[in-house]
Amino acid sequence: MKVLQAHDKDNYLSNTFIHINGVGYFSEIDYETHTDRPNGWRDYQLILITNGVMNVIRNGKTYCYKKGSLILFKPDEPQLYTCPKDKNSSYIWIHFTGYAVKDVLQELSLYALNHYTVKNDAKDVYRVEKIVKELSLKKPNYRIRSVQFFLDFLSSISLRLNAENKNLTEYDKITPAIDKIISNTEEYFNVNDLANLCNLSVSRFLFLFKKNMGKSPIAFKNEILIERTKNMLTDSDMSITEISLTLGEQDPLYLSKKFKKAYGLSPQNYRERYKNTNNTKNDKV
Repeated sequence: MKVLQAHDKDNYLSNTFIHINGVGYFSEIDYETHTDRPNGWRDYQLILITNGVMNVIRNGKTYCYKKGSLILFKPDEPQLYTCPKDKNSSYIWIHFTGYAVKDVLQELSLYALNHYTVKNDAKDVYRVEKIVKELSLKKPNYRIRSVQFFLDFLSSISLRLNAENKNLTEYDKITPAIDKIISNTEEYFNVNDLANLCNLSVSRFLFLFKKNMGKSPIAFKNEILIERTKNMLTDSDMSITEISLTLGEQDPLYLSKKFKKAYGLSPQNYRERYKNTNNTKNDKV
């Protein structure tokens, strides 16, 4: 593991424009690392994964972020993350504070979410190295120069994000959420999870999803559940309880109600009608 880092003031709150508390680059991590700050820190932290993966716990749920992931921890937000030893992970980290931080991040469209996906740029590490140099040498006006390089780093990321988003159609932007819902009906996730997956704010995500799909994410997931329930009723002898558990719906009664609302029949009655219709067709043959 290679370590490049420098500190000015750890966990410091500044009333200046922007102040860099610490910065570093950990590369080629060859053992499992753990960061455990359940109460967070008073400043902001930004992490950019340049290789491998990082597992981050948010609200009791573990997210696996990969190369190109930009992770934002806001003041007092729990910072719980690990890097496995066998993924050759590398990441940049920066702790910063100041009265203008929120405004700057909002201006660069880097505040609304806690996770973004951005195309890697080899110059990212070079920009961070310049900040490390300033904080290490502490020559006159080093704090001003470190902020200058930091803003250059943020601006570069923002430009790449905007360029990538402009090349995507509205449907492309919500495709990660659509794929997630279709592939994981048994998994619970809320709107925040889906919006983060698409690098969109919740309001923008909901607007684009309903505009392109004609329904909300919840209605879309329910539609898939009902369709799969119908197929399992006709193609298997599983009970509605077994079907419900297989599809990740813990309440069979609730699934039955949703099914009846969609088809006008209970699951059992639908299965019986389907079998009777099939038997009638076979008799005619």
